[in-house]
Amino acid sequence: MKPASPAAPAEPRINKNGEPRSRAIGAETEASIIKVATEEFAMHGYESVSMRTIAARVEITPPSIYLYFQDKRALYVACCLSSISALCSQMVAHFQSGKPPAKRLELFLCSLMEELLHNPDPARLFMRALIERDDDILARVEHEVVHELFVLIKDAIGEISGKTKSAESAASLLGLTMGLVQFSKFLESAGYPLSFNRNPKALAKHIMNTIVHDS
Repeated sequence: MKPASPAAPAEPRINKNGEPRSRAIGAETEASIIKVATEEFAMHGYESVSMRTIAARVEITPPSIYLYFQDKRALYVACCLSSISALCSQMVAHFQSGKPPAKRLELFLCSLMEELLHNPDPARLFMRALIERDDDILARVEHEVVHELFVLIKDAIGEISGKTKSAESAASLLGLTMGLVQFSKFLESAGYPLSFNRNPKALAKHIMNTIVHDS
């Protein structure tokens, strides 16, 4: 388990010449650092990524990163929380549509799978945290990001099939979704055609039938 990291410092107030830094420029640079670092960490893992590589891609000097983040660990935590939070915020919106619970779940599943197929970085970072037992990140993700979404999924399943074991069904739904999105790519490349390969609607229907209607 990695040690807890301090929160990322606030946007720097001065530039390297000691002059006031434009907030707009500072925010843009910080966003660029997080975007590039997220891609690097998701693809290569925490240990294999250097601050020098990130800085080169952002086209800044390595010390400039430390104006925004105390250290590599603080940047990594910010990337994990930012990418997973952005994904979950999109997903929460599907449960606020006023549609019947089955339709809300189906829209959520389709959207989640489309996002994961288009941008797998949030899932990769989350899976790395699970595999590496990064309890600091996992606790913050659950408390700050995932809790609301999980409750919405659980409640929708409870509306469809009753309250019995709706939490277990919600956990199974998320686990199956994450797993099938990743595993179906392997099966596809290995020559095993599946009806839902790269087809979010078909995969959503499969998961709904497997988890929700059998719960």
